[in-house]
This record gives sequence, C-alpha cells and structure tokens, in this order.
Amino acid sequence: MIKILLASGNAKKLSELRAILDAYSLPVQVLSPADLELNPDDLRDSENKPISLEETGSTFAENALIKAMGFFRACGIPCISDDSGICVDALNGEPGVYSARYGGPGLDDGQRNQLLLKNLEPYPEPEQRKAHFACVLCLVGYPGQAPLYFEGRVDGYIGLSSSGDGGFGYDPVFIENSTGEYFATMSPDRKAALSHRGKALKALAAYLQRNLH
Repeated sequence: MIKILLASGNAKKLSELRAILDAYSLPVQVLSPADLELNPDDLRDSENKPISLEETGSTFAENALIKAMGFFRACGIPCISDDSGICVDALNGEPGVYSARYGGPGLDDGQRNQLLLKNLEPYPEPEQRKAHFACVLCLVGYPGQAPLYFEGRVDGYIGLSSSGDGGFGYDPVFIENSTGEYFATMSPDRKAALSHRGKALKALAAYLQRNLH
C-alpha cells in the first residue's frame, strides 16, 4: 500500500480522489494534511525552515508544483496538488489562475460568481460566453520520477444567471457543453464523470495503475 498526500484541505476534492482511485482498485491510501497534523499556514522542512505555499506561478502547472513540492518537503511522502480555474474567452482567459482570488480578497464564491456575470453583461449570447474549466494535477515524490503532471479540461459557457447549489466555486454559473446543464445542478458522480478535475484524476489513476508494482 502506497501512501500519497493530497495537498489540500478541501473535503470534496479528497472524496473525489479517493472515489476514483477506489474505482481503479489501486493499493493507494490518500491522506489529507490533517491526517499528518500538517498546518498549511506553518509548514516546515526537515531543517525546520518555513515553507511558503504562495501561488506565485503564472500557470496552473506552476502553482500545482509549488503546493505539491511544499508539502513533499514537509512530510517526505509523495504529494499531489491541483490548481484549477475557469477561463472565459471574452475576458481574454480570465479569471484563469486567479479564479480563487477574482475580484480581490474578501469575496466568497457567490460574490465572485456575481462579479463574473456582471463583467459578461456586454456579451449576452452563449457563443459570446464560451468558457472552459482547466485542471492540472502535479505529483511530486513518486519514486524515481521528476514531478509528473496530469491535465483535464471541460468546455462550456457562462449562463446568464446562477443555478443550483451543488459543487463549489464557479459551478453555479458554468453550463457544460455536452449536457447543457449547470455543473451545480449535477450529482457529484455525474459531475466527476465530466469535470476537468475528474479527467485529470482519471489520468493520474491510469498512470498509477500502469506503474504501481
């Protein structure tokens, strides 16, 4: 049984990763920072030097690496981190890597969604509101490997209003192309089958399936 740390305190992400790895029947135990009594705000390396997790990267891959490498330095077991966000064509790819910080500090998910809808008011047609969710997973510390990356993407567009109370982040305003449904109205299993994060997690699971001995 190999142990892997998910470098996130998000319970929904942890549940999603565990479910996908279970579906592949992989001998992997996924741990959370709390399981190892790691405080993301006070990580220290083996020499007791502080570790910063500040997302200073300009790409999803760079930010995922910062988080995964930081936790790996703190605990010494393989670590997975993801960075993801929503990219809107009409806004030149924004919010992108700033999705979680869109509009500045202090806003919650609902307020960020409302800001996005407001900024898209000049673009009322679905074709003008094209968007995609992107996710990059980074695995650090896997034996014998440099950092590994796994990507997922799902295309759609931003609705004229929000709908549904499932999921998190921008799920209430994102309409997935193949179904015409808001992510926030889908069941967790249905969303995971379509989502950017689900696709990246499945790519990770497929890699582990091929390489675990």
